Amino acid sequence: MIDPQKVINYNRTEYELQEFLLFTVCVAGKTAKQISKALSKFLHLAPMYLEAHYWQTPEVYQDIDKSTPFSLIKELIKTNQLRKLIQDSSLGQFNKLEKAFIELSNSNFDLKNVTVEQLETIHGIGPKTAR
Repeated sequence: MIDPQKVINYNRTEYELQEFLLFTVCVAGKTAKQISKALSKFLHLAPMYLEAHYWQTPEVYQDIDKSTPFSLIKELIKTNQLRKLIQDSSLGQFNKLEKAFIELSNSNFDLKNVTVEQLETIHGIGPKTAR
């Protein structure tokens, strides 16, 4: 979970980088504390949504990559559950976030070396967020 009081961390794992980027996209217009909780809820519920979707084929669920936020989002897209989970997690801005999450999960950015220009190509990421 993102701690809004301690966001400076230059040694994030790939999971943490993806989570932080999602946080920065979500936080516009909301409080950091509110979005931190909502994004944590989103990431916690995502595997459960997928497991419920694949309950009749548990072997498929076991083979799903659940190691990063972007891999979870890719699976939520495949199962048409992304928007519902965004809504159920109280993230708000459903249209914007759905589009941004889809674009980010498909971007294949190397988040340790991504440029400002690359980030600004994502819907919902402007100059301030990209920096």
